[in-house]
Amino acid sequence: MYLLSYMDRTNIGNAKIAGMDVDLGLDSNQYSVILVVFFVTYVFFEVPSNMILTRTRPSVFLPVMCILLHSTSRN
Repeated sequence: MYLLSYMDRTNIGNAKIAGMDVDLGLDSNQYSVILVVFFVTYVFFEVPSNMILTRTRPSVFLPVMCILLHSTSRN
Protein backbone atom coordinates (compact mmCIF):
# COMPACT_ATOMS: atom_id res chain seq x y z
CA MET A 1 0.00 0.00 0.00
CA TYR A 2 2.81 2.41 0.83
CA LEU A 3 4.55 1.67 -2.45
CA LEU A 4 1.35 2.29 -4.42
CA SER A 5 0.78 5.52 -2.52
CA TYR A 6 4.30 6.70 -3.28
CA MET A 7 3.95 5.80 -6.95
CA ASP A 8 0.66 7.68 -7.14
CA ARG A 9 2.19 10.84 -5.71
CA THR A 10 5.23 10.73 -8.01
CA ASN A 11 3.34 9.89 -11.20
CA ILE A 12 2.28 13.50 -11.77
CA GLY A 13 5.94 14.49 -12.00
CA ASN A 14 6.61 11.64 -14.40
CA ALA A 15 3.61 12.67 -16.48
CA LYS A 16 5.02 16.19 -16.86
CA ILE A 17 8.35 14.82 -18.00
CA ALA A 18 6.51 12.66 -20.53
CA GLY A 19 4.77 15.74 -21.96
CA MET A 20 1.43 15.91 -20.17
CA ASP A 21 1.68 19.68 -19.78
CA VAL A 22 2.28 20.13 -23.52
CA ASP A 23 -0.56 17.75 -24.43
CA LEU A 24 -3.00 19.61 -22.18
CA GLY A 25 -1.66 23.06 -23.02
CA LEU A 26 -0.72 23.89 -19.43
CA ASP A 27 1.60 26.70 -18.48
CA SER A 28 3.74 26.50 -15.35
CA ASN A 29 1.16 28.31 -13.17
CA GLN A 30 -1.64 25.94 -14.17
CA TYR A 31 0.60 22.93 -13.52
CA SER A 32 1.47 24.33 -10.08
CA VAL A 33 -2.24 24.72 -9.25
CA ILE A 34 -2.82 21.09 -10.23
CA LEU A 35 -0.01 19.98 -7.92
CA VAL A 36 -1.31 22.04 -5.01
CA VAL A 37 -4.86 20.72 -5.42
CA PHE A 38 -3.59 17.14 -5.63
CA PHE A 39 -1.34 17.32 -2.58
CA VAL A 40 -3.76 19.31 -0.41
CA THR A 41 -6.55 16.78 -1.01
CA TYR A 42 -4.08 13.96 -0.39
CA VAL A 43 -3.10 15.42 3.00
CA PHE A 44 -6.71 16.28 3.84
CA PHE A 45 -7.93 12.71 3.35
CA GLU A 46 -4.87 11.12 4.94
CA VAL A 47 -5.80 12.32 8.44
CA PRO A 48 -9.36 10.86 8.56
CA SER A 49 -8.07 7.70 6.96
CA ASN A 50 -5.51 7.24 9.72
CA MET A 51 -8.15 7.97 12.37
CA ILE A 52 -10.39 5.26 10.93
CA LEU A 53 -7.44 2.91 10.74
CA THR A 54 -6.78 3.29 14.47
CA ARG A 55 -10.37 2.21 15.21
CA THR A 56 -10.49 -0.75 12.83
CA ARG A 57 -8.25 -3.67 12.05
CA PRO A 58 -5.79 -3.08 9.20
CA SER A 59 -6.69 -6.48 7.75
CA VAL A 60 -10.21 -5.12 7.16
CA PHE A 61 -9.54 -1.45 6.47
CA LEU A 62 -6.82 -1.80 3.82
CA PRO A 63 -8.69 -4.25 1.55
CA VAL A 64 -11.87 -2.17 1.83
CA MET A 65 -9.95 0.99 0.85
CA CYS A 66 -8.31 -0.80 -2.08
CA ILE A 67 -11.68 -2.03 -3.34
CA LEU A 68 -13.29 1.40 -2.94
CA LEU A 69 -10.46 3.20 -4.68
CA HIS A 70 -10.34 0.65 -7.46
CA SER A 71 -14.09 0.80 -8.04
CA THR A 72 -14.15 4.62 -8.12
CA SER A 73 -11.19 4.86 -10.49
CA ARG A 74 -12.86 2.59 -13.05
CA ASN A 75 -15.97 4.79 -13.39
